[in-house]
Amino acid sequence: MATSAILWQNRGAILEASSHREAPLIANDPLENTDLYAFRSPDDTNKVTIIANYVPFESPDGGPNYHSFGENVRYEIYIKNNATTTGDDITDRFTFQKANQDGTAFFNIRPGQQNLKTTYTLSKKVGKGTFTDIVSNGIVPPANIGPRSIEGAAGLNSICNTIMANAVATATKGEKVFAGPVDDPFFVDLGAIFDLGRFVLLLEQVRPRQEMGLRDLIATLWRFRSRLLLYKKMEKVPIKLPIFSILIS
Repeated sequence: MATSAILWQNRGAILEASSHREAPLIANDPLENTDLYAFRSPDDTNKVTIIANYVPFESPDGGPNYHSFGENVRYEIYIKNNATTTGDDITDRFTFQKANQDGTAFFNIRPGQQNLKTTYTLSKKVGKGTFTDIVSNGIVPPANIGPRSIEGAAGLNSICNTIMANAVATATKGEKVFAGPVDDPFFVDLGAIFDLGRFVLLLEQVRPRQEMGLRDLIATLWRFRSRLLLYKKMEKVPIKLPIFSILIS
């Protein structure tokens, strides 16, 4: 620590944040986008669903400053539907705001209240026009921290599925919109893949659970937990909208 302090002093810089992942300045700069999906909605083939993913490898126990959308970031989805024009033909822009409902508390969740409560505005621009708000004060659900925070009386006193469903907004032209943390859709052992393709067998194939003692079982489960994205989450922005709304007029 002394060496680190001397190095910073010699550089003449001010150290404003810890290097931990959950430090506020780091957790609040989540600019990494990963995948974008677009497909006909399976429940209504007259509509298309567009999903944008951000900030991979999030951990549901990554507190106290959980990953979230940044307030100083514009998250935009571009649609090109006319080859004769220059630039993007449709732009959907998400901007986010945060507020503390109980600034005296350490925990994010309080009885019926939430710190770092996040809302968003969705704006749309067609062609070279101006942005028009189509969702105002949209709700971003909190991270599913655990049963006491979500379901308990000392927390939100609700059910995770209900909180998620209530966060689905309807835009001015009928689009269905959601923005918030969800399970990462990639169920793959990336640690083994990047280790020169060292694939590992499934837990049951490594050793039947019936033959394991409790200590071995916990150790094996933890080893798999640390590598599989099954336990990871990410920020996701899906939009479901009529196909005709993104076609050339």
